[in-house]
Formats: sequence, structure tokens, C-alpha cells
Amino acid sequence: MHEIKTDDSNYADHHAQLMSRWGSALAKSDYDTGVIIAGCEDYHFQDDQTVSYKPNPYLVQWLSPEYCLPGSVLVIRPGDHPIYYMKRPVDYWHAPGRTPQSRKDFIEIKEFEEEDSLRRELQRDLKGQRAACIGPIEENNDFSGTINPETVVNQLHFTRAIKTNYEIELISIASAVGARGHTAAKRAFDEGQSEFGIHMAYLAASAQNESQLPYPNIIGINENAGILHYQHQERTKPEQINSLLIDAGGSHQGYASDITRSYRSNSAPSIYNDLLEVMQKHQDDLIASVEVGGDFLKLHEQMHRQLTEILVKTSLLNCSLDEAFSIRASEYFCPHGLGHLLGIQVHDVGGLQIDANGNNLNPPEHYSSLRFTRPIEEDQIFTIEPGIYFIPILLDKLKKHTELVNWKAIEELLPCGGIRIEDNVRVLATGVQNLTREAFDKVESEA
Repeated sequence: MHEIKTDDSNYADHHAQLMSRWGSALAKSDYDTGVIIAGCEDYHFQDDQTVSYKPNPYLVQWLSPEYCLPGSVLVIRPGDHPIYYMKRPVDYWHAPGRTPQSRKDFIEIKEFEEEDSLRRELQRDLKGQRAACIGPIEENNDFSGTINPETVVNQLHFTRAIKTNYEIELISIASAVGARGHTAAKRAFDEGQSEFGIHMAYLAASAQNESQLPYPNIIGINENAGILHYQHQERTKPEQINSLLIDAGGSHQGYASDITRSYRSNSAPSIYNDLLEVMQKHQDDLIASVEVGGDFLKLHEQMHRQLTEILVKTSLLNCSLDEAFSIRASEYFCPHGLGHLLGIQVHDVGGLQIDANGNNLNPPEHYSSLRFTRPIEEDQIFTIEPGIYFIPILLDKLKKHTELVNWKAIEELLPCGGIRIEDNVRVLATGVQNLTREAFDKVESEA
């Protein structure tokens, strides 16, 4: 097992930036206090088993998830230390929650075994304060705060896209967690294991259980690689294995990585092998085009231009570039967006938000799945994930232009499903830092 260490000196600056962001957001809306509600455990319908609990991401910005216990509350007053009202029941059913000792220089910790005593003290401390409460709406909001005021939420969402050095460090570590899993998954695929076997190899190597994954693993062999969010893991392997698409991430202290790789077997048709190489070059060119002040929507459009060129050059289409552009041919082969912001949430907030007032720039209707349209800024972290897929329900729509399509080649590629290559990049003043490839290099050096 690899020991994971973080540089706590980065937390001091991170904490100061959070205090500044919250102070500005509260002042602009005339609130005295910010209140972050951790959230509560919920139960499956007619069951005494709880749904896997995920704390409010805004609390995770301050404290690692193992400290973000259900029913807890963080209170932020500009100019003072935040106070964490930590609900920490002690009983014989569960191990008690851990206390964030390393954060006591920055956050005052008050522990409560019972919810009633927590809420009574919270009421007393907030008396006379105008509070902006960020979190899930609770029926027992008895401390007179305004739940999720838009003016405050808009400010917080917008600023969250710019990552602090502390956050960048956590996402880098999450990238290494994911890279270890991917390396083991590739090995399991080469050994001929099933989707489920590959999934289990990923979990073991990344040292994550399923509730710790930032999102459910997508592990598709053959045709299943063409299902964008494929949700099953077959226990048996097909007689002939052609390809694997694995989209799986790592978590570290609540921050995520989001990595996709596509692989071929010796049974894959040669046209698929060629496409893998071309698609890697396609992604490289897109990453090289990222720059501060750039327009992500234009980058998305560049993806479709390049993909159209690939379709023509590899003779998947029997037509000129102009004809291919005129029918938007690439959209039948890649229906998703080029990328999205990444952070505490895999699809992090604020991707369509172009200012702190909450104004959005929605993508064009034919690119409706694009999650990122705001200008590119330094220290944003986002994904670059071009793909090409052979999805029957989309290809059927292309039959109205049937004479322009090389259906023989398409038939060869259908048993391979598709290709997606996804890296997580940090925007620098000039160029990018590719966190994903750095992580794979690190894992390779550890071997």
C-alpha cells in the first residue's frame, strides 16, 4: 500500500482563500454569517439500511469527508475562526466519527452526541444573525437562516472553479489513485478477465471500496464500450474479446480524478487499432490548444472539426470534408461534450456560469450535453475527453445519408463499441499541467 501524504502548509492558504470568498459572498448579499449544513443520512424505501451518505461538497472544501458527519454544521463569520458543530454520537452500533485534530488551529470544534443539544447551542450562537445556509433543505431548519440564497450560491459556485494549491495537490493525489487502478485494470484485461474481474482489480489496486469511488466505474468490453455510461459489470467474458473502455476515477480527501482509457486485444480489427492511434493524436492536439482566455465552446467545436477530418481520412465516410461538415457527421459518432470542470464533484459546479452574478452561457442546442462554456482561466482543472463511438441508435439516424457512409467499415467496428481517452488538465499561465499523465508516470516509476 502506498502511503499518501499531503502538504498541510498548503491548507493555511486554502483556508484563507475560503474565508475571503465566503466573506465577499456574504457581504455582497448583506449576510452576517454563512452556515454549511452537512446533510443527513437517508434510508432506502421501506428499509432500515441507509443510502450511501455523501456530505455537502461545500463542507468538504473545509474538512475531509471522514469528518463531515451527518447532522453537523459549519458556521462561518468573517473575521473569526469558523465553528464546526460536529454531531458525533457514541454508541455500540458504529465506530464514533473521527475529530479533525489537524484543523483545530483554523476551525473551532464543538462536539455533540445528541442532535437536540447541537441545535440548541447553534440557535443561541446564531441569535440575531442574518445567516445564509448552504446545503440540503431540512424540515427542522430552526435557526432562522435563509436556505441557499441565490446571490450567495452564485458567488460560491463561480469561485469554486479556480482551485487553490491545496485542492490541486488533492486532485493530483486522486489522479495517482486512479492511475494505479487503471494500470491494474489494463493488466486484468490483458489476462482475459471479465468486466467484473477488471472492476475488482481496479478496486484492489486503487485501495477504494465502491462507496469511495467518485463515480461508479464504467467498464465496457466490446459493444458495451459504446454505451456512454454503461452501468453493468458482466461476470462472464465473451468468447472473443476485442476492446475495453474503462472510465474510472480516484478519490482523495473528497476530491476526484476522472480518467478514461481504451484498449485493444489481439482480436480487434486493424481499423480499430489505427483509430486508437489517431484518437490519441486527436486528444493531444486538443490539449495543446488549451490556453488562458480561451473559449471552451470553441475547443469543443475544434473537437468536432478534427473528428470529422478523422472520419473522412480513415474512410469511415465516403465523402468530402465539406459534405461531412454539412450533415454534422461527427455528432453521430460523438454525442457528448469535450469536458467538464473537476473538483469535489466529478462534474463540478459553475461550468456554464460566466460571472459571479449567476449569468449562464448555455451551449447551442446541438451541443446540449456540453457542461462547460465559461472562459478558460488559470488554475481551473477540467477534463479533455474526445470520443468516437459506434452506437446503433445513432448510426440508424445517419442512414438518411447512407450513400456517404462506409457501412462495411462500420460493421467491422460495431463489435468494438467505441474509444474514449480522458485526461484531467490544470490550466497554467502558459500551457497546461496534465495531471493524468503525470499520475501514470508516477505509478510506472513505483513499479
